[in-house]
Formats: sequence, structure tokens, C-alpha cells
Amino acid sequence: MTRKQRLTGAGLAGLWLAVLLVWVFAPSVMAVPVLGWGLFLLILAPLVWGMHLLARRLARKGRRDA
Repeated sequence: MTRKQRLTGAGLAGLWLAVLLVWVFAPSVMAVPVLGWGLFLLILAPLVWGMHLLARRLARKGRRDA
């Protein structure tokens, strides 16, 4: 698997998690927008950062193995 494929896969996984979180937290976002969006971003930011770090680690490992 190429580096681009791994990065795309990690990005798609992050996007899927974001959509899932929006679906789960949509009622709270509509009820109290500031609280809902704050909670959503608080959960989403570490997930996106983790996906970014995972993609970098996989890309580095791929270069080393090649």
C-alpha cells in the first residue's frame, strides 16, 4: 500500500468518525448550540490529531520497509 493510500484511508476513517459524532451529538447541538459544538470539537480534535499521527507513523514505517 502506498503512502497516499494510507493517508487517504486514515483521512476517510477520520471523516467517518466525524460524521458518526455529528449524528450522535446532533440532538445536544440543536438543544444547546454552544455546549453541543464545544463538546463535539473537544472530542473531534484529539481524534483528528490521532489519525494524523497514525498516518505519519504508517507512512514512516512504509518508507522504512521499502
